[in-house]
Amino acid sequence: MILPVVNIILLYFLCFSDWPVLKELKASLRPLPFPESDRIVTVLHTPPAAAFPGLKQFAVSAANYLEWKKQNTVFESMAVIGPRRFRLGGGGKPQVVRGTVTDPEFFQVVGTEPLAGRVFTREECSPGRDDVVVLSYGFAERHFGSAKGSVGKTLELEGRTTRVIGVMPSNFEVKSWFPASSEAWAPIAWTPKDAATRGNHNYLVAARLKPGVTIQKAQSEMNVISERLARDYPEEDTGWGATSWDRQGPAGSMGSRRSGG
Repeated sequence: MILPVVNIILLYFLCFSDWPVLKELKASLRPLPFPESDRIVTVLHTPPAAAFPGLKQFAVSAANYLEWKKQNTVFESMAVIGPRRFRLGGGGKPQVVRGTVTDPEFFQVVGTEPLAGRVFTREECSPGRDDVVVLSYGFAERHFGSAKGSVGKTLELEGRTTRVIGVMPSNFEVKSWFPASSEAWAPIAWTPKDAATRGNHNYLVAARLKPGVTIQKAQSEMNVISERLARDYPEEDTGWGATSWDRQGPAGSMGSRRSGG
């Protein structure tokens, strides 16, 4: 399998601890400063042991994330998240904006509303309609001089004119957890082909447990879903499991051990 560059990078991050994926998992062991943060979990793939010896966590494919989201009954909300470095144009000196691409449910997972404006919609998570962005308080203050006053203004990101639709509160920042240390959040806009891709694993997943649901129950259901996907898509999903992490650590993944050899 030929891995895209971002996949190779994420695989490297998952293998070594000098970027925040493993640091992020460690950070998830500490309470996050969000409402009922004990219900927030990180969900990752567990890869086939024979193909990836010693590797216990792996990034998630678009199609499997969508299956997890559709089939689970244990999560109140679930969001795909990917780190991005957006090129900021329009100035004399090239700049890079630390960003996250995600879907609207991310803001439900963290239980936080914007200070000003709004977050993006499901309709804006589609190619051609994704020219909107939510900014961090600090970036909006630095770039526009006013957080609330930045709503409705535009930025040039990745060569596209992008409209600012919202700004997160000043306390929405967790330096050790990249989705909440970003300067900008943009809608993820998959084509139908992107959404059907199972072989490329480029993302992480965050989710909020339903009230009263334990991480052990969530893990049991993710094991069942993983086994079902392996039956339905044997070429791509045989041996792939899922592992759920809360602040106490991983719940474990029997699905990968059973099917991964």
